[in-house]
Amino acid sequence: MSLIDSLLDDTTSAEPEDSSEPTIKLSESENEVVYPVVVEASELSAYKRLFEYDIETPYGVPETPEFLEDVLNEPWREATLGDRSWQEETNQTRDAAKAIIGAWSTELSGERGVILMPTGAYYYLAKPLWACGVRVKQNKAPPKIIDDLLTAASLVKRLKSAETGDVPAVFAHVGDVPMTSGEMDSC
Repeated sequence: MSLIDSLLDDTTSAEPEDSSEPTIKLSESENEVVYPVVVEASELSAYKRLFEYDIETPYGVPETPEFLEDVLNEPWREATLGDRSWQEETNQTRDAAKAIIGAWSTELSGERGVILMPTGAYYYLAKPLWACGVRVKQNKAPPKIIDDLLTAASLVKRLKSAETGDVPAVFAHVGDVPMTSGEMDSC
């Protein structure tokens, strides 16, 4: 029988084909869903300089009075699952962002490399970046800091695009991920 005849033949084979896709069982405790993203050392350095700027630069607005802080924290606690205040949540996010940047910097061996980014990492980097952007506006920051802010914002935009866009997610062993979701959440 020729190839064309076999393709057009209506007879079915004796063995039914398995229509299900093969599955692989992976341990959730040992593997994580990640997005491979190219990161440059200069982007991580820019982010580190923004942290330094944020620490060294005083806020341009007076500190929030305690009674107003309580008014702000009550709806925050109702809207979120935890019992942390808005300021505690902000500090935790900043600590996680510092840890992420530190882990990624350690992971890079040259000027550019692929980082395995866990789900949600861009959020931890975006929130402190927004706060730093407000400080830059308030204090008329030097041009280098503004350049660093633009560089870091570009990085965060690329990270978000990787997670929410067309970059395929992959499974990686937690030992290959510089900063896992669990580590980010525990900062």
